[in-house]
Amino acid sequence: FGGSTSTASLYNWVQACNLLPASEDNTVMQVLHTDEKHPSKKRSNTQYVIASCGRADKASKSVALHANLSKSNDADAIEEHYKSLILNGLDPLKVLLVVTDMASIYATAVAKYFPNALHQHCVFHLIQQINKYLKVSLRKHRQEHLEEGNRKAAHQTSFLLLKGQEHLTSEEQEEVAIFCEEHPTVDAEYNLKEDIRGLYATVTSLPQAIAYKDMIVERYTEIISPEMTKALNCFVKNFEQSIAYIKTGFFLDKTNNDAERLMRNIKHTQQIHYFFRKSQNYINSIRVAFGLVTPIAV
Repeated sequence: FGGSTSTASLYNWVQACNLLPASEDNTVMQVLHTDEKHPSKKRSNTQYVIASCGRADKASKSVALHANLSKSNDADAIEEHYKSLILNGLDPLKVLLVVTDMASIYATAVAKYFPNALHQHCVFHLIQQINKYLKVSLRKHRQEHLEEGNRKAAHQTSFLLLKGQEHLTSEEQEEVAIFCEEHPTVDAEYNLKEDIRGLYATVTSLPQAIAYKDMIVERYTEIISPEMTKALNCFVKNFEQSIAYIKTGFFLDKTNNDAERLMRNIKHTQQIHYFFRKSQNYINSIRVAFGLVTPIAV
């Protein structure tokens, strides 16, 4: 996670998050978010960080629950993380939704330790994967259908095609519309991406979601490139686990943003660790930052 931090320092600031918040209410969480961070490629001895946060109900804020170090980020490491989380007080039977990215390492552990929970794949990660396929498809389209002199402008337009439509200015929307009109295949692939985004932005019921998905499959299967066919297959494959938030009614938990925010906080604390010369002061600062203890006003 940062190449400049020793394993000992890493251990100290992660261990500060190893207990649930003091309130007994925080042992009951209906939603659990989990994320793992990869070590720096520059250091072979840096360990993975696995962290979870949770929300007690639909109206409550997310709180940090548990973090630990691991030499790997495989299924066994995730199981150990959840086992420690439960040993620290979390009631696994109360958890109704577990949100993670799309990595396969989570599936077994979620089913094993949270029998009453549905597993939600982060919608942001799914859209990110769709965009990766679109980016490859656009590059191939430029190489196959555009002369070299026109590829630079098309490359710049590709950045606009990867952005959400609502984030484009009126001039950028016009540029995209003109390009799509000139390139029907790109038009279909861009609209596929936007329709998938639209599903998660607007749908509020399970029948709506299924009907929307069926419409997408029927509309685009025959008119997109092989690369975007992979994107469509990815969407269909992950569809059930991408709408678990609809089934449980936790509409704020379609993405894994809470866990990633926790990871950013941990990384920020790691980056400023040199300010804290006494280890206990450093540990206390982390506990205050994550709400594990309440600071006393001076």
